[in-house]
Amino acid sequence: MRRVLALSFVLLAACGGAEDKEPETPRISADTVPSLALLGRGRGDRVGQVEGYGSGSSCREAVDASRRAAEAGDIPDEPPPEHDDEVKEILNNGAYLNRCDVAEDSAIDICAVVKDGGVTGVTVELSAGTANQADCIADAVRRLEFPAHEAASVPRTHFAPH
Repeated sequence: MRRVLALSFVLLAACGGAEDKEPETPRISADTVPSLALLGRGRGDRVGQVEGYGSGSSCREAVDASRRAAEAGDIPDEPPPEHDDEVKEILNNGAYLNRCDVAEDSAIDICAVVKDGGVTGVTVELSAGTANQADCIADAVRRLEFPAHEAASVPRTHFAPH
């Protein structure tokens, strides 16, 4: 890398395109040094206010996609109220939280987009926890079975600390 920078600097200087100043120091990141990408981002280590999406789209991304589909006339704008009530009841149950080992003093906010009986997007915010725990909850929500409807429901729920 230094040879390439030095050669570029010499060529620019020879052509009169550069002054006699040092080349910029390259920035080190996972993009410039591929081995850094192997180290990961340390998602499980950070404790505090965290957000997770699990293995798919966020709530915002899924809402935007659903809105575009509704505007195109591909699906109705909203499901009937009784459908939304059923979806909220399942999300509010909270039994799925047990598999993620979340601390009892953590507040949990969940936004999910439910369409055709499945979850197309979910965002989980934890007041005290790790990103791995937030991702675990998001993936647990994705495994829930909801009543099917072609329009998207966007239930939100909040679990307060004990």
